[in-house]
Amino acid sequence: MFEWLFSKKTSRKHSIGEKIRSIRMRKQISTADIADACQLTNAAIRHYENDIREPKEDKLQEIAAALGVDVSALYDRKIESISDIMHILFEIEADGYVVPTKYPVNPNSSRTAYGVRTLNEVLNEGIEKWCEKRELWETEQITDDEYRNWQDAFPKEYEVEVHPERKTAPPDGMISDYRLHALNALQRLRAIMMYDIEQVDYTIEQDQAAQTVDSFKTLKLNLLQNLDDEIAALSQEPAVGLSSMNQDAANGTK
Repeated sequence: MFEWLFSKKTSRKHSIGEKIRSIRMRKQISTADIADACQLTNAAIRHYENDIREPKEDKLQEIAAALGVDVSALYDRKIESISDIMHILFEIEADGYVVPTKYPVNPNSSRTAYGVRTLNEVLNEGIEKWCEKRELWETEQITDDEYRNWQDAFPKEYEVEVHPERKTAPPDGMISDYRLHALNALQRLRAIMMYDIEQVDYTIEQDQAAQTVDSFKTLKLNLLQNLDDEIAALSQEPAVGLSSMNQDAANGTK
């Protein structure tokens, strides 16, 4: 009986698709907004949310950014029973982060409570911030959505609140406007490539020859069009705030 209770499946859902849908609906973000931000189609987002397909890591990063959460909030950790939770705690203990502990419920009680004690300073700090947020939630100083949104964004919001110095901008001249533009262009190009490559992979898996040829053509056209757009933009908008070395390079001088 004891073992059965620990291995009994829970009713909670933890799949990547269910987490994407839950967070999106809580934040009142449409599938179209997520699709536009990630260079995807509405159908692709729906496939992810319904667990028909699972996004690759880079695409999951983009979806997390569009939702305004940390990508860790979307991972499926396969927690389906109390036994799963226990084995996760065993692994964390083995890595030296926590240990099991016991303590009296209160000084006047003989009843014992059990929990885990943190051994890692950073983990302890994170749990401390969690306790503070939960207290605000329990006393109705923040709403359910605000509490869950903070958890989903962790450690992003945690870093801002506890360690604002970690969010400081780089010194002037550390990175030029030109490099920022180029970096953004490459990120957009990569997003286009990854989605089109996924489509190619899918048609190959389904043994759809004609669709595979069309997918390759789409990939080629999108790559060339995006490159042409970025080349035109860079040639029409000179960089501002370049370091002296980058400025010389932009001007064609030594």
